[in-house]
Amino acid sequence: MEVKALGRTDCQADYLKLVDGVFLNRVMRQIDTNPQTQRIYHNAGNDEVVRVQNLTILVQQIKSFYQ
Repeated sequence: MEVKALGRTDCQADYLKLVDGVFLNRVMRQIDTNPQTQRIYHNAGNDEVVRVQNLTILVQQIKSFYQ
């Protein structure tokens, strides 16, 4: 049972790393090498406000890239 719990914790940590916006912003910076400079919060952790800010920045970068 400990293995399953450990696996779930690892999956949850990976999921949080993906949805905190940092990784996706790095991918977007590879696509658009001239983005508007905005501060990304790298230590979002479980803070929903910081994750939303990072994802908002990502959406703005995607919009400006396609415009």
